[in-house]
Amino acid sequence: MADQTKKTQRTADEANGHAQTISEDSIEYKLLQGYTQRKNPKTPVPSDKQKKKRFKFQKFLRCIQPAKEDDGPTIENNGRRPALDTSGPEQEVDDIVNRLTEIADSVHLLGSEIETDSNDDIERIVEILREQGDKLNEEIEKNHILMEMLQSTLTYNYFKKITTAYLRRLSPEELPPKRQPKQARIALVCEVTRRLKIMDRHPMNRVLGFGAKYLQEFYSQWAKAQGGYGKVFSTDDDDEEEVQ
Repeated sequence: MADQTKKTQRTADEANGHAQTISEDSIEYKLLQGYTQRKNPKTPVPSDKQKKKRFKFQKFLRCIQPAKEDDGPTIENNGRRPALDTSGPEQEVDDIVNRLTEIADSVHLLGSEIETDSNDDIERIVEILREQGDKLNEEIEKNHILMEMLQSTLTYNYFKKITTAYLRRLSPEELPPKRQPKQARIALVCEVTRRLKIMDRHPMNRVLGFGAKYLQEFYSQWAKAQGGYGKVFSTDDDDEEEVQ
């Protein structure tokens, strides 16, 4: 009986979009968070050039700063402190976000007339999501009833239907040339998540969690088989050719 109760609760949770709690430490969540911040003009993110300048300045300060007796471990490398480590998980996430942004920006969606009288709410939302820049904001303002409906019905299952419909609408002409289709689709999942966040007034982590779960459900196993997201979105041309 207890097992049946748990199963019923799990089914109810799935219907409400809470079937799985996505950790904010997961690679998928971090990628979506970094991508959203990178593309959001209200949240300035340091460019690679700015980061390199900051790193060189920090290194310069360390070189001219006299060593103190209580500074910790003995300084090696002929009296010079070890260089700052610019590698690691955070740097890898940042590098992947750069590639995702480049790919998403290289997608050129073909224009189409929005059928505001359509009875299919998902199709109407997809049409709005395909709009660019100020046009997207205009359509959000104009379709306030649809947006209110989105606020009250956006669960993971609804998010999945919208995202899947968006990806299905893509034509070969819209995808960037010389790019593995799944790489482009992963980048566009990030873009759809970002745009849905603009349309949804719930806390950011809610929509990012949906996007992270979508990546885990449809792309993470594939990325893992390729060596991980870092390998899939490597800037090395040879690595890109190896992705299957």
